[in-house]
Amino acid sequence: MQEHNKHTPREIARLDSNDVYIQLDSSRSGLTSQQVGEQHRCFGYNILPSLPVPPAWKKFIKQFRDLFAILLLVAAGISFISYIIAGYDPYSLKVCIAILGVVLLNAGIGFVQGYMAERSTKMLQKLVPHRARVLRDNEERTLATTELVPGDVILLEEGDEVPADARLVRSYELYTSEISLTGESTPVRKTADPVVETNLTDTELPNLIFMSTIVARGSGVAVVYGTGLDTQFGRVYRLSAQVVERPSPLQIELAAMGRVVSIAAVAIGIVMFVIGRFLGLNLIENLLFALGVMVALVPEGMPATLTVSLALGVSFMAKSKVLIKKLSTLETLGATTIICTDKTGTLTRGQMTVTEIHIPEGEYHFTGTGYAPIGHVADNTGKELKDISQALREAMKCAGLCTTARVVRQKEGGNDWNVIGDPTEGALLTAAAKAGLTPEVLSKYTRIGLLPFDSSRMRMASIHREEGNIIGYVKGAPTSVIEQCGFILENGKERVWSEEERRKALEENNLMAHKTLRVLALARKTLPPESKNWVAEEVESQLCYLGLIGMMDPPRADVIEAVNTAKNAGI
Repeated sequence: MQEHNKHTPREIARLDSNDVYIQLDSSRSGLTSQQVGEQHRCFGYNILPSLPVPPAWKKFIKQFRDLFAILLLVAAGISFISYIIAGYDPYSLKVCIAILGVVLLNAGIGFVQGYMAERSTKMLQKLVPHRARVLRDNEERTLATTELVPGDVILLEEGDEVPADARLVRSYELYTSEISLTGESTPVRKTADPVVETNLTDTELPNLIFMSTIVARGSGVAVVYGTGLDTQFGRVYRLSAQVVERPSPLQIELAAMGRVVSIAAVAIGIVMFVIGRFLGLNLIENLLFALGVMVALVPEGMPATLTVSLALGVSFMAKSKVLIKKLSTLETLGATTIICTDKTGTLTRGQMTVTEIHIPEGEYHFTGTGYAPIGHVADNTGKELKDISQALREAMKCAGLCTTARVVRQKEGGNDWNVIGDPTEGALLTAAAKAGLTPEVLSKYTRIGLLPFDSSRMRMASIHREEGNIIGYVKGAPTSVIEQCGFILENGKERVWSEEERRKALEENNLMAHKTLRVLALARKTLPPESKNWVAEEVESQLCYLGLIGMMDPPRADVIEAVNTAKNAGI
């Protein structure tokens, strides 16, 4: 049963779909109950084990390993010895207690801060999905994801979380959002075809799907090949536990200073003791004098000052939603000279937004950002349109209908909206709503057919019934759609599209692309009412051109200020 463990993800990706079942000891009807039991004994459960956590007392003791803390403890010990030698001198006892108080305060703040921050690492486990649809004994079952084993056949649809690493054996225009694994918000197209490329990393292999990612659109069937720590997400989880802590610049400087102070204190103490002997002091008086000088040279107040200052800084960072695991890390942030950052979702909002549309009659713009249907359509001068033309309405109808995504409010009555499906299609739905074509309005146009996006066609089509007519709406890459257009919509009527107008549309596409916009072309076609078996060759030929729509991922509101602040700080 462990034979398939010899296969790496790359080897599994090269297999034909039929061979995947054989190599993973599975079948099209799924595993049997006996096979599942054997797999559980071999591979355990599909869980990420809790990281070993040292007991609290060890974490607290660890706070005293700092050289300065050790130096202060030595100073406290010397003060206590002075207290005894001097006949229980109350001043020496006060010094001892004060030094110990500083050390304990420093250790206590560091311990509490570290404990609070370490709780955040447990959030990784919350990203693991909890339920999955699985074929077992030729029956579809909904199981806890912890029950999955290599060889399980899982069924996936739009919106599902991927419960384990798996190899697709059937894919129906399936796209996954891998933002939790790679940080990229753009959905990745997946296929069931064998992979022949040799220059791809494991996460780039297009027929593999990974734990914690989400099906953005489409559907598929996959066979599990990795569970628990054997998944890509488990690898990240395992690496996070193996990070070796290195001293911060502040800790390095403090250690160096502590060595200098300790050497100087001991050296000067010895010199004072020798001088005292020459001055004729008795042994006890001379020893107290030398110890007093050594204690005086130790800056007892500095660790407390540093701890309080760093604690205030950590508190300020926490209010800015930044969690600092160790106090010394705060100073490390202050020593930063270069920031390397991702763009999508970090510098930008991670929400595609339609900004403009070019139709044969003119150019129009959209206000508002994100997926919230808040904003309006404006003309080229910025004036809001009270009534939109028929040509603009047709173009926006195409944008709103030719999609499989949904835009939903995250919380009833709130202003946060999210897209279920492709972010690009979510942007089109939001733009359509701003033009008055809300989901309620669009629902009146019954969909009777769908030709999903295909990378070879670079288009998708959605067929709808409208007032007795059958209309096919098409959207896709501008060059691909424009190539299939033979007509243009003008004053509500279709007419033959000239070569000059076609060239102008391609130039507009280039101009929009140079403005860093993602551009899609919109078109439609009236189809014969007797047709029922829709094929791309029929639906996507001799189209009527409606226009070009451009969108972008807008920058976050505070990005410009943050970049300027970093530059002013010399970063």
